[in-house]
Amino acid sequence: MARTPRRFARGTTAEVAAYTGLSGEPIWNTQTGRLHMQNGATAGGVPHALKSEIDVLSPVGGGLTVSAAAGALTIALVTLAGNTPTATDVVTLMFRSATANVGALTTRVVSAASSLVLSSGSTLGVPAINTPFALWVVAFDDAGTVRLGVVNCLSGKNIYPLGKGQKIASSTAEGGAGGADSNSIFYTGTAVAAKAYTILGRLSWEVGLTALGTWVAPTFVELWQAGMKLPGDVVQSISATDTTATSASGTTKVVTTTTASIALTSAANLVRTRASGPALCGTNTQITATQLSRTNTFTAVGNIATVFSTAQPTYGVAFMEGLDAPGVTTSVAYFVFVWGSGIVGTVFTWLPSASALGAVTGVISLEELQT
Repeated sequence: MARTPRRFARGTTAEVAAYTGLSGEPIWNTQTGRLHMQNGATAGGVPHALKSEIDVLSPVGGGLTVSAAAGALTIALVTLAGNTPTATDVVTLMFRSATANVGALTTRVVSAASSLVLSSGSTLGVPAINTPFALWVVAFDDAGTVRLGVVNCLSGKNIYPLGKGQKIASSTAEGGAGGADSNSIFYTGTAVAAKAYTILGRLSWEVGLTALGTWVAPTFVELWQAGMKLPGDVVQSISATDTTATSASGTTKVVTTTTASIALTSAANLVRTRASGPALCGTNTQITATQLSRTNTFTAVGNIATVFSTAQPTYGVAFMEGLDAPGVTTSVAYFVFVWGSGIVGTVFTWLPSASALGAVTGVISLEELQT
């Protein structure tokens, strides 16, 4: 097609900033490469974003590949095209300042291969075989050098607050000898001290490992994106109410009709369980006990709530809470159980229908927590 080449009007940063053009007139900044669209009123016009800035908003301006060989796990940074970074095909990442009281952002461009190897034998604190777990991949800005890192944010039932508060942390060198065995610790190829980090993604092993420290490829690799839940965040919540009384006699645990079910989005996540409601202890010097259970065959979760009677039938409100790791993504049901102390024939009741507390309703709630 024959045409006459044309160029946009152009100028330096200072020249563009001083110019007020016609509405819809484009001006190109020769120093930044940015296009400024004039609106007829604003000096300098409206600056448009560069592609590198759009890539950063992903906010990962690239991707991750994860592979396993000879029991070791290799995590590599790749470009948006899926290639190893080069001078002409880069990955752009954005970091906060490493100085806590400075609110600046820094862009780093990765133009060469960048990877992290978890050596065979390193467990990162995974507690047992066949136990679902997740690892989070980050990048540290080590004075301009981007270093990949990884962390297991779950320690027992405690969750490390990744990405919350200041994104400044230190890391421990993986070491290459199978000794990276702690959770809530960042591991990198080379240790860093008090450096800014950015989150790259989450890796999950939905059925765990058959041998601790013998790595296989993860079930899922999820790149970080806006709105993605961080460790400790609530992924989903379920609640239900109940008004049906259930009584026990003696120490035999009896399942009630206060129940709710949840299907986790990741088997590595936790369930926070809560339940509350009135309880009755029908005889003096006895105790009514209630507790949450995973399934209706009693697998205890959380605390035992009690109501103690000193001289006559006593009403109280029982509060139960706990954290559970069901380790599956199929629907799991939780129930309230009730029982009492040793005298058979004593009435130990959950949600007593004739309560001095007024209207009787039990509540159960379940929350999936990201790990």
